[in-house]
Amino acid sequence: MRPSHKSAIITLTVGFGLLAVSAQAQLVGPTYDILDDYTFTVDPGWDAMGRAGGVDGIYAGFDMDNYIRLYWGPAPIWDGVVHAIQAALDGAVDTAGENLQFNLAASNLSGGIARWTGVSRVFVGSVPGFVPRDVDVRFTVDSGGAALVDASTVPGLTVAGGIGAVLPVTGDFTVNWLFEARFTGGVAWAPMVDFYDGLNTDPSRQVRISFDSGFWYEEPSKGDCDADGAVDLVDWQTFILCMDGPGTPYPVPACECVDHDDDGDVDLLDAGKSQVAFTG
Repeated sequence: MRPSHKSAIITLTVGFGLLAVSAQAQLVGPTYDILDDYTFTVDPGWDAMGRAGGVDGIYAGFDMDNYIRLYWGPAPIWDGVVHAIQAALDGAVDTAGENLQFNLAASNLSGGIARWTGVSRVFVGSVPGFVPRDVDVRFTVDSGGAALVDASTVPGLTVAGGIGAVLPVTGDFTVNWLFEARFTGGVAWAPMVDFYDGLNTDPSRQVRISFDSGFWYEEPSKGDCDADGAVDLVDWQTFILCMDGPGTPYPVPACECVDHDDDGDVDLLDAGKSQVAFTG
């Protein structure tokens, strides 16, 4: 009788950033809830992340006008946890190697392939009982050919422990996730759960796989209405067009850019802040 395996666990992190009055906002993240402006589905389901074909994460419906920069990628679960991707075939993630590390040499970022690698062990049947065998494990993100970026090269994208590679988001995208394993010293990789199920394994143990993902983003700064990186005369003209006084709703959504106190109107309370941004 085969032992059951644990379904993949996806931990979602949420972060919020404050908008500055300056022209350059800071890169914010990791966060999953980026203003609720996209949809997310998985096909065929999380359980397949360790089986042939893996799982597709499908992200759609982005409003790219909300962002100057937007990236997707693995992320630490919370501050102080320095690994985002874990894999174990012995029942528990309890050794350093089971916290997978980004492996640039095993990746092809320009081709849309990023890999995180590590080591675990599996207990397989023998006489007189079950004995441990060392295994290599890896996790692959496949963006379908869209180029990935080494996160360490992105200004402002710093997370404790490193996150490896990210996808610059420019619109809808799909990424495939797949966990694999092989006996140490072997050549061929196999989907991790399929690999495990194909062995006579200790029924008291199980496969554990998990990873965490999120977004990093830079929004247009307050005052920089055309998101050109500068608060200039064009933006000040936007303020003049939008200023209708207290309690008056925006004439157009673009006026939110100069509503510095976020009270739903553009009035004299916003004028001083816009003037400071423009002249400063």
